[in-house]
Amino acid sequence: MAYHLGPLTHKGGRMNCGYQPTNWGEWPKWNGDSEFRTPRFKFSCSTTDYSGKTNSDVVTLLKNRELLEIYRDLTIGDQMQLILELGFFQGGMPLFLADMIAPKNVLAIDGCQPSDHLKSLVERSHLSSIIELVGGVDQADTRKIRSIVDDRFGAEPLDMIIDDCSHWYPQTKACFEALFGYLRPGGKYIIEDWGWTHWPSAPWQTTAQSANRFTRNDEDCPRTENFVAKEAPHLAFCLRL
Repeated sequence: MAYHLGPLTHKGGRMNCGYQPTNWGEWPKWNGDSEFRTPRFKFSCSTTDYSGKTNSDVVTLLKNRELLEIYRDLTIGDQMQLILELGFFQGGMPLFLADMIAPKNVLAIDGCQPSDHLKSLVERSHLSSIIELVGGVDQADTRKIRSIVDDRFGAEPLDMIIDDCSHWYPQTKACFEALFGYLRPGGKYIIEDWGWTHWPSAPWQTTAQSANRFTRNDEDCPRTENFVAKEAPHLAFCLRL
């Protein structure tokens, strides 16, 4: 497979002087398990309601408290400056990451275009130089995705890649193979909804295209090297060695 050919320098070689992550001990501030605040935003959470829309007052996020706490554990103590997300939906995760871990850049790609409310919220929150939302991109078009990543990040290695896109196995595997090499050593590749085909009443169970086969030692295993795969509730992540 093709790898990103930029220099994979260690994190310490490109320190972001403006890096000021939010204190995870103080934030987010939860109101029950479906609403919380970060310093800039109010979020509404659900993993079953797809009708929510981000507006000027509330950010819609298709994640639950348990999953966000897993992200806390995966990112705390690490400087996650360059982040790629596949599947931004209503923009909840880019806004959450921008407010909680203060990255240098978050590039988020989706098949749908970002709403006017979402674009306005990013601009009004002075995050236009940090968050870039690129819509109209099919996850199966890995050549286009790589072109966008190359254009935005150049030779700089990424710290974290999140795949919360189609959840179909062929697209998930293809993106993993195309993008894993963009990570720095120690970078994390996160695949959300890892075991959805085994969840009760999961809405996509009309097909056997499960994404939870990445640790199998057979022809289904993605063709890449130098990673350790681990599983957690709701997601799996691969650490680049």
